[in-house]
Amino acid sequence: GIDYAVFDFAVNSGPGRAAKYLQAACGVGVVQDGRIGPATLAAVRAKPAGVVIDKLCDARLAFLRRLPTWPTFGRGWESRVVGVRIQA
Repeated sequence: GIDYAVFDFAVNSGPGRAAKYLQAACGVGVVQDGRIGPATLAAVRAKPAGVVIDKLCDARLAFLRRLPTWPTFGRGWESRVVGVRIQA
């Protein structure tokens, strides 16, 4: 579920970044402060899980593609995110 997608993102790219990207995936009305609190959880619950997971994984891939090390590690990172999307 969403918890797995956020956890994997946090482990590999930092918990603050994962939280901010989750907040962005939830849409308008959620402050992107990097803390998963009551407002973020309410926004997550208000959206279909599949929508949040897709937005989060899409944003994560976009972030990874902007990294200067993408040419070296991108294939593995993309494979990981695809796997997370499927498992979540």
